[in-house]
Amino acid sequence: VPNINQLALRGSADWWNYSNNVKVRLTNNGWQAAASWYQNPVPLNNDFRTTFRTSINAWSCSTYTTTYCRAKFFGWCISTGTDYHTDRCGGDGQAFVLQTSGFTHGSLGGGLGYEGLQNVLALEFDTYQNGDKNDPWWSKEDDRHMSVTLQRGAASANENYAIAWNDRPINWKNNYGGGYRDSVGVDVRIVDRLLEVYVDGSLQIGYYGNLDVPASLGSTYFFAGFTAGTGAMKEDHYFYDWVLYMDSFSAPHSSTTLAGSDSVMPNQVMTFTVNLRNSCGRYHYRNNIYESAG
Repeated sequence: VPNINQLALRGSADWWNYSNNVKVRLTNNGWQAAASWYQNPVPLNNDFRTTFRTSINAWSCSTYTTTYCRAKFFGWCISTGTDYHTDRCGGDGQAFVLQTSGFTHGSLGGGLGYEGLQNVLALEFDTYQNGDKNDPWWSKEDDRHMSVTLQRGAASANENYAIAWNDRPINWKNNYGGGYRDSVGVDVRIVDRLLEVYVDGSLQIGYYGNLDVPASLGSTYFFAGFTAGTGAMKEDHYFYDWVLYMDSFSAPHSSTTLAGSDSVMPNQVMTFTVNLRNSCGRYHYRNNIYESAG
């Protein structure tokens, strides 16, 4: 992943090819919402891992001014000056999302392209502080934050549903006029119901509670992909080199013999407990199999 035949592109999402480097471009202007979904549902009843590269480019910045006194006479300011500052650059951000709504996108702007989707686990790369979303605020010059939201039903992209966050992550954004980062590598891992997110090898988010995604969201299978949203501020959002790691199991047909004098009656239901482990010995899940005889 990605492959042209494996991804469903929605909204402003499109393939982008520059110097034979193929990426998915989610947005490239203001007031856009986009999504790109892997077309096969992904099971989350075992450990989960995905890696990808993301590139976020902010090409527009707002400014604000402050006034200072340049000269005073007997305590009165007789000459003033004006300082010009760069304020917010770009918006609103991008997210890696697991959801059950299918091949669609959500709201633009602070909705990050996933607001309104059903049963969502989202890793946000949020670039704009939206007060109505309860986004954390660091400084006027840098609104970046990361968070993981978990919400059953219609997602609101609101930080009230964040289970983990980082309001001062390492730089993963290219701001117009400075702070250049072409792209960063992201590694998302859910192992033994613990969540960790690495950016360029540095741990940025950790959740060490009991993260049971299927129980929290009411589903075992999810559509995996990326969303993005922009508002008045223009921002380009890309992803590429996406890999999904999913365990697969195969076992030969086998039979069992009942011990002692036990017998099987016609149409009797029997329960077998099967423990599956990978080649490293890690326990995955227990599955009940029901069979009848006769």
